[in-house]
Amino acid sequence: MRTTHVVRILAVTCLALALPLASVVGCAPGAGTGTVAVALALGQSSIAAGATTTATATVTSAGVASSGQTVAFTSSDTGVATITASGTTNASGQATVTITAVAAGTTTITATSGGTSQTATLTVTAGGGTTPTVALALGSATITAGNTTTATATVTLSGVAQTGETVSFTSSDTGVATITATGTTDGSGEAQVTVTAVGAGTTTITATSGGASATATLTVQAAASSRALFWNATDTQFQEAVNTTGSTAQNLNLGGIFIIYGAQQNGTHIFMTNAGFPPANAQIRNLATGTNTAFSPSALDLFTGFVVGAEVAAISPDGSTVVWIRQSGGNRQLVRADLDGANEQVLVNSGAAATNPFRCAISTDGTNVAYVTDLGTVSRIAITGGAPVALNLNGSLGATALEWRSASSLAVSVDNALATGTRGIINVPANGDPASILFNDGGTGLRSTPTSVAVDSTGRILFDELDAGGTQREIYRVDPPGLAARVNIVTRAQDDSQVYVVEY
Repeated sequence: MRTTHVVRILAVTCLALALPLASVVGCAPGAGTGTVAVALALGQSSIAAGATTTATATVTSAGVASSGQTVAFTSSDTGVATITASGTTNASGQATVTITAVAAGTTTITATSGGTSQTATLTVTAGGGTTPTVALALGSATITAGNTTTATATVTLSGVAQTGETVSFTSSDTGVATITATGTTDGSGEAQVTVTAVGAGTTTITATSGGASATATLTVQAAASSRALFWNATDTQFQEAVNTTGSTAQNLNLGGIFIIYGAQQNGTHIFMTNAGFPPANAQIRNLATGTNTAFSPSALDLFTGFVVGAEVAAISPDGSTVVWIRQSGGNRQLVRADLDGANEQVLVNSGAAATNPFRCAISTDGTNVAYVTDLGTVSRIAITGGAPVALNLNGSLGATALEWRSASSLAVSVDNALATGTRGIINVPANGDPASILFNDGGTGLRSTPTSVAVDSTGRILFDELDAGGTQREIYRVDPPGLAARVNIVTRAQDDSQVYVVEY
């Protein structure tokens, strides 16, 4: 918007000076060499009551900027606007002060230095009065319990950002989210605090300053739960249990009669086929949404070793890639493809027990595939292809199942852990360093070699093992950092095996 300054000229005849727009120059009588001149400019010539603007006086002597000069500023009507009393010119000959608009009307602003004065007229409108405006924005309107976001309040008065204002923030339901009590606006008129999500639900976040308020709605979603999926041989179906001690297992709805053969570690997707042999009708199911997507490679030919729910497929962490073990005539293949089965690539094509893929898993960063061979060794290969790398089991024999603990190491179940003669779970570095013990029940060894191993997002290791009576399998868990004692997550007299971990 174009503004026009109304100016009363009090000075007498002076040297002609080149003046900036909206500035007027006053000169001392008898102007000539060494004569002091004052030019006055307002930041705005019209503002609303409660707002502020600036008055800048430029002092020159014979056209040269004069520094260190005292400039007195006055307002002819302090009921309309007030102004600080004086300022001192800087190296550019300028002194700037703040004008505060009080009430509607006009007032004459005068700047005086060295006996020379200059004036400008300021108009104050009723405008926004003295009540500020508060705007509130959340960093995210929807977050998960346990996470945080920000609440940012912006305080303005007649469109001008207000600095140093106290803003109080509240949450209408502290069971859903809590919030720090107050903040102070910065040079941009903003005050920001942290909102912590507590539990699922919605809450109203309110920011208040100077009698004005603004609100925003925050939605908190329940945190994802780590869940164990396992085969219940007694009931001949897959079940799930939240990964906590004393969980109650529930039948898993797979949208039909399917068997799980792989999963997205700590994700929501599973790889499953029909319940027949050989397995067919492969589907990728999103457990969070309950939707199935057909997985249709040129040939599925899924190798299972006739073990229900064996770990012979996996889904990458980003949900874009599937690997599976295929029996192709006399050869065993490790194959990767897109989520729908397109763009197949054979990573391993073997006809020998020493290199035949038997169980497989994708690394947590999605870059590698590790696999157990028919002879109980472990190798890894880049998910994009290349030469396999044999991993160092450090004397361990009879690997049966595996899962990645991180991008750099795996948990592997073995018949003979580190040549101790006891069954256990070992840590196998992906770089070829020697393996070490993770869990072998204090050196006594496991009651049976796990047929499956899973790792959740907190590093807890789940596996299946014979129960204390030695008559059926149960799902157990060992927890970091010690991985010292097993925990039975589901207590019941049923035969459970082939465990996977998902999170949703």
